Amino acid sequence: MTKNILLAIAAAAVVALARLMEELKRTFHVAYVHANNYACRWGEPPFTSGANEILFVNKRIAVLQGDGAVPASPLALSNYPDLPECQPRWP
Repeated sequence: MTKNILLAIAAAAVVALARLMEELKRTFHVAYVHANNYACRWGEPPFTSGANEILFVNKRIAVLQGDGAVPASPLALSNYPDLPECQPRWP
């Protein structure tokens, strides 16, 4: 496959993942988001990295406090300390 075809497939996957996240947010709160900074160069909006960790919590067992922003976690250590971070800001 050519590079352009692979990029088109990756872009389509990101769009599909963004749609899936919107569907999941109907039933779940986003509790944690971490972007792997080794893959920052492959990020496509709304994701800042090509590799992301997202924790969802069922709305039936959790209640949001404050404005619902996803707080920074002390557990979110850099995956690769020698590269810059690309952590997202999720409302």
